[in-house]
Amino acid sequence: MAIQTQAKIPVFDFSNLDLKSGTSTSWFSACKDVCNALERYGCFMVELGKNTLSELHNAMFTSIPELFEFPTETKLKVTYDRPFHGYSSFPPFERMMIDNATFKDVTQNESANSYVKLTAELDKMVTRMVFENYCVKNYYDSLMESTTHNLVLLKYTEPEKTGTNQGIPSHTDKHFTTIIHQNRVKGSEIKTKDVMLTENSETRVSLGLVSYNNKTIWVLEEFVDEQHPLLYKPLNLNDYAHAHIASIAQRKEVPIAAYCGV
Repeated sequence: MAIQTQAKIPVFDFSNLDLKSGTSTSWFSACKDVCNALERYGCFMVELGKNTLSELHNAMFTSIPELFEFPTETKLKVTYDRPFHGYSSFPPFERMMIDNATFKDVTQNESANSYVKLTAELDKMVTRMVFENYCVKNYYDSLMESTTHNLVLLKYTEPEKTGTNQGIPSHTDKHFTTIIHQNRVKGSEIKTKDVMLTENSETRVSLGLVSYNNKTIWVLEEFVDEQHPLLYKPLNLNDYAHAHIASIAQRKEVPIAAYCGV
């Protein structure tokens, strides 16, 4: 199923319609490959087919810079109660996170709605793969019922204006899952280093979809025994995000193990 590797991160081809059936041999093979990638790397890359995203790619990456050109006082009006949602500016980047983006026409933009629908279905499919691979598919529906999908838009200041090519410091997203899509100005790196912007005078923008579980998550009792002791206490992502906000002033993260580890 893996069609190539880039920087050792697996790349999977999801353009095959058989993968969506949930019953074919290719589906079960994909479930295993996806879980192996998540266990080893914590992430993977996906190929959806050239025709699937080409028009959306052009439309979205044309609109994002225009969105951030609005006056700051206008952008600051986009607020939510949930941590890290709405508009925020942390030089060298600006971020807009739209809460519950799959709800009706919350984005008020046809291309954005199409992008959200596509990536939300991708997120649901991958989550279902994980649940089926670990034989807990009976819990999939209850998880999805308490999950919302949020659209994230980011614009980075050009390196020539900041005097550095450093972007977002190394970090771990505080969501359940994250899907990232960037324009042709590359810059994402995985875990080992700070995220770096390329030596390019163009503006780098990226967008993505994050899933946010609204209830408390805990380890199933059937997975805990003497050989596999409980490692984590129940986790509420909203509480965890608030704890992370409290640590920002000290410029440090709150690792999940430190927050709710046993």
